[in-house]
Amino acid sequence: MDTAIQNFFTPSSIATLGGASVAVMAITNTLRSVFKWTSPVVGFVTALVVAFFGAILSGALHSVGDYVVAIINGFLLYSSAAGIQETAIRSAQAQPLESRQATPPPPVKWLSSWFR
Repeated sequence: MDTAIQNFFTPSSIATLGGASVAVMAITNTLRSVFKWTSPVVGFVTALVVAFFGAILSGALHSVGDYVVAIINGFLLYSSAAGIQETAIRSAQAQPLESRQATPPPPVKWLSSWFR
């Protein structure tokens, strides 16, 4: 089997901001789609879990300051993942603002806005 297919995500790829952001986006979109959750809190909690998981695996949590940095990294991951998500949504839904406001909210799809 091709090694590129075997390793979509690796610990080293998730350790980067881009990899962790995409992981947060994928996990959040899957949880929202499967459980029909519409709150943006899902993405925020996912980002915090990914940030703490990365800090634990790297052995970086030794002091209160390290925990604060992990929380701030969670905020950064959430902001990055939300930005990727909303950019993808706006690109996929290129329609006038007026028509979006006139329609009822769509069902929760895998690739849907976190902020509706």
